Amino acid sequence: MQTSENKPSLVQSGQGFSILYKNKYLYSRYNPSRAIISVIAKLELLPHTLIVVFSPCLWYGIEELLEKAKNANCSILAIENDAELYSLAKEQLAKIKHTDSIQFIKAADALYTIETLSESGKLKRAIRLDFSAGVQLYQNEYTTLFNSIQSIIALFWKNRITLVRFGRLFSRNVIKNISRLPSISPLHERLHTISTPIFVFGAGESTETLLQAIDKSLIEKCYTIAVDAAALALKAHDIRIDGIATVEAQSVIDACFIGIKEEQSTIYADLCSRAIRHTFSSGEISAFMSEYSSAAFLKRLSSLSILPPIIKPLGSVGLVAVELAKLLRSNESVPIFTVGLDFSYSIGLTHTKESPQHKRQLRTTTRLTSLDNISAAFATGTQKFLAKNKKPMITTQNMSGYARLFAQLFSATPYLFDCAQSGVSLGLPLLQSEQLSDFLSKLNATSPHKTIKTSLNTSLKSKIIDFYTEEEAALLHIKELLIHGENAMSAKEKESGDLSSALLSLLRERDYLYLHFPDGFAPSTDTAFLKRVRAEIDVFLKDIRLSRQCL
Repeated sequence: MQTSENKPSLVQSGQGFSILYKNKYLYSRYNPSRAIISVIAKLELLPHTLIVVFSPCLWYGIEELLEKAKNANCSILAIENDAELYSLAKEQLAKIKHTDSIQFIKAADALYTIETLSESGKLKRAIRLDFSAGVQLYQNEYTTLFNSIQSIIALFWKNRITLVRFGRLFSRNVIKNISRLPSISPLHERLHTISTPIFVFGAGESTETLLQAIDKSLIEKCYTIAVDAAALALKAHDIRIDGIATVEAQSVIDACFIGIKEEQSTIYADLCSRAIRHTFSSGEISAFMSEYSSAAFLKRLSSLSILPPIIKPLGSVGLVAVELAKLLRSNESVPIFTVGLDFSYSIGLTHTKESPQHKRQLRTTTRLTSLDNISAAFATGTQKFLAKNKKPMITTQNMSGYARLFAQLFSATPYLFDCAQSGVSLGLPLLQSEQLSDFLSKLNATSPHKTIKTSLNTSLKSKIIDFYTEEEAALLHIKELLIHGENAMSAKEKESGDLSSALLSLLRERDYLYLHFPDGFAPSTDTAFLKRVRAEIDVFLKDIRLSRQCL
């Protein structure tokens, strides 16, 4: 083949072919396959490892790698970032036998492919193999891509741990909470309706600092949104709370709403949360949905137009509150101010004053117990850092992770400002209290945001009743199939398949029954799996029946 700077060309070497591309040889000119085969020979694979092959080109060593991967039950994903090298490698792969188990894709498609593969639960880790010097043409791109692949797999397992711990509670809350949707304020009617500045208050200690520095009348010129743990701090300063964001599914959140009931605050509640079914405020409840899982039953609810607006799962209620503020403001020129999203704390003080955590510390103080929560600063996993005000503070891996996620998601958001003088940097423009006071003093005073009157949505109510009815019938049928076997199968089920097929068909659409199992990636007809499913059926049947009675 003729050499060309813009086209990869095969070049005869001592023991095979090399490639000349962009004035660079991609393999040794003496023994092109020796280096990669030597690496593969020394490779030790753990089961369920994803082997990421970068720039495979002529595929030297692939047969040896396939043999090792097969023995260790591992998968191979080959990726090429260069269009010319991708075409060459695709041609060469077609000449090699027994490569059906290899996925070969372009780098642009890699992250989507990894997300799809990880959902199977069969990938536990990833290792990297550079098959040619073509990697050197895009070193930064390949390094970034592999880091992203590792992050996706790690995030999947982190989410799995969360689902194992809380998935059952999330699913039960969703199934029970949808019965309230016809009678509460639809969030979609509130989107892009706020034209005044929006103030988001977190529960970090910088909230107290700002509340002491800024006059109440200035803050009330804004539409105020507090995370649930910060609501009592605003109430203690007699500041109007227009909205409270909450995502917590457990009863521990109840303490955040003690004394809030008389407030005319809109509760912006996650459909997975506990707040939707409880009267925490005399104001409206408006629901949204954090997509905690790509569950089949959630997709069905969405297809039936039952679910409220969906936002991506953000983990922290502070991030959710900022996302809600972005959705509520009428346009991008409406400023959003944040404070209390510190993702850190000083030694002895973990939350703003008047928060439930601070009040609990006050209640439990004795002659033998310090008022300051000193132990939190020296717990395992904590670390010191210099805050925005150059003073030492404490953070943890989880909190600093939320701060990085915040910066990643919101740092480029127009007119989003950080008014906290302490805490982790969020990548936002900083406003000093004097600057904020000067800006707010120039605004005209505004009246409290009017609540949206809610009337019963009879169409939605009918859809939810139909969903409950269908689910009850399906769960009872699964129960009958598990007890009586083939004798409980309908004529249609007998025509289309056996008992296993009938069970799997029903279970795939009702993954709330097993989503929280450690092995709940997919339904199974294994006896032990079905016994656990059988125990869950009565729990969800009770939830469905009681929720339907509330409609």
